Amino acid sequence: MKLFTLDPVHDGRWHRLVERHSRASIFHTPGWLAALQSTYGYEPVVYTNAPETEELESGLVFCRIDSRLTGRRLVSLPFSDHCEPLVHTHDDWKVIVSSLLERATSEGCRYLEMRPLSGSELSLEDVSGMAKYRSFYLHTLDISSEPGELFQSFHRKAVQHAIKRAQREGLTLEEGRSPDLIRQFYRLLIRTRRRHAVPPQSLKWFENLVDCLGRQITLRVASKGGKPMASILTISFRGTVYYKYGCTDERFHNLGGLQFLLWEAIKSEKEHGAQLLDMGRSDLEQMGLLSFKDRWASSRSVLTYYRHPAECQSGSRQWAQRVVGYALARLPDSLLSAVGGLLYPHMG
Repeated sequence: MKLFTLDPVHDGRWHRLVERHSRASIFHTPGWLAALQSTYGYEPVVYTNAPETEELESGLVFCRIDSRLTGRRLVSLPFSDHCEPLVHTHDDWKVIVSSLLERATSEGCRYLEMRPLSGSELSLEDVSGMAKYRSFYLHTLDISSEPGELFQSFHRKAVQHAIKRAQREGLTLEEGRSPDLIRQFYRLLIRTRRRHAVPPQSLKWFENLVDCLGRQITLRVASKGGKPMASILTISFRGTVYYKYGCTDERFHNLGGLQFLLWEAIKSEKEHGAQLLDMGRSDLEQMGLLSFKDRWASSRSVLTYYRHPAECQSGSRQWAQRVVGYALARLPDSLLSAVGGLLYPHMG
């Protein structure tokens, strides 16, 4: 089958497909793709069986990444928790993927990676050449019920009591997408990533998200006495709110700032029609994060990424990452942020 390509940031056919397709998420939108392109230089591309004279019924979106450090590859999509194929039929799905594997090989890609949601009837298990690469947990929460009923479903001590503690302590909430809020959020993000021995993504990434997604992005900051203690970034798209980033000052965890912010976000987004909270992916071994998400009475599913060809992470590579993590945790803020700015374009 002949494959056609298009630019999903500027071709209106992709925007129209995303708007009407039931599997589309925020990660398919031209705004999200434009932020990836502006920040990291990735080239967004859609592969389809429709020539340029026809409206789209099916399409698979990728980013072409060409790094001197990590090689050339196709990823659907970098820095995105999941990315469903937007196809019309199962036959379209299998034919497009099979043709795309041949294209990736001919273009000299080290690998092609896809991140479909679990439970999809569009399984990669029966596509020759694709193999499981890595698995995560994905948490989602149905927020369609009344606020009082929803609140009572949360873990009594870890969530309900934390929210009430934040309210008693008089934590204040500021929300929006102003440059000042972005800076407050980013300072807390650096602090959080340092604790986890991981460099933060660049400040430019978050500025570009706001520029490209506009009112779909909301930053919320919880403070006491004018001192920011916790912040979250959420993105809304067609009835779903995505809890994409959360960060805190660990010295004030006992005040319940993060729980307070997430609850305020849920209530606010419900008023604007949101029915589902996507809490994002978690590594299988991140027991603290898994416990935090479980206590919101959310549903946990397995999220599996696929590659062609499959690659495994060696023990020596894991050891090297631990050593690098130890060093990163001790860098000053400016250098830690600079390291993230240098590394992330090669990590997508």
